Amino acid sequence: MSAQVIQMHPVPSRLAELEAVVHRGQCAFYEVGKALRTIRDEALYDAAFGTFEAYCKVRFQMKKSRIYQLIDASQAVDNLSTIVDKLSTAWDASIS
Repeated sequence: MSAQVIQMHPVPSRLAELEAVVHRGQCAFYEVGKALRTIRDEALYDAAFGTFEAYCKVRFQMKKSRIYQLIDASQAVDNLSTIVDKLSTAWDASIS
């Protein structure tokens, strides 16, 4: 039986490149969701569209489900950040 070589880890430069893609994607979904939330909440879209959903469909070619998926995801990140900040503050106070 011949020895099989299994590469366990990608070449570091390739890994760094892929990690950068993931990082940009993580930031992008949050920024897009937050922007959509602000446009919706502050009614910044043109009233000629009638609804926020109609505006997004025409302007960004997004379906309602995708719009709210992005908005909800950005809200979840904000909520988690708040929870982590509160837990961190409570932890710091308990060990001081």
